[in-house]
Amino acid sequence: MILRWLPILLFVLASVGCASKPAAPLKSEPSELMADILVRPGGEVPSIEITFYTPISEILNDKESKGFGKKVVAVQNAQFNGSPLTEETNLSKQPIYKIGADKAAARNVISANVEGKLFESTTMLETKLMNKLTSIVLEPK
Repeated sequence: MILRWLPILLFVLASVGCASKPAAPLKSEPSELMADILVRPGGEVPSIEITFYTPISEILNDKESKGFGKKVVAVQNAQFNGSPLTEETNLSKQPIYKIGADKAAARNVISANVEGKLFESTTMLETKLMNKLTSIVLEPK
């Protein structure tokens, strides 16, 4: 009878031993900011739609592990090539930022402030390719 329950007991003990250190969330202050950029058709001029986010990370065995998803964040003073972006909300009530595609250049500078910290990146966009997602990393300045 005890041999029948022995594998289950060993499994439970091993599971408890592995779960001794739960995952801990990171600090709230972002160390990096990322953005998804999409060119959408609309009216006479297509629009550039930008969603800013931070990657969701966890501390596992005293090491930061990324790849657990995205956390969309609201930013301040979002700019595209020096022009302010218009803040709107998407269907999920998350902040998105828009500007006309006519403001695009060969080299585009995107910047935004999060919690008083300035982030910036440059990217090239093909504004004739609609609905093509481009992801960038904005570096702290």
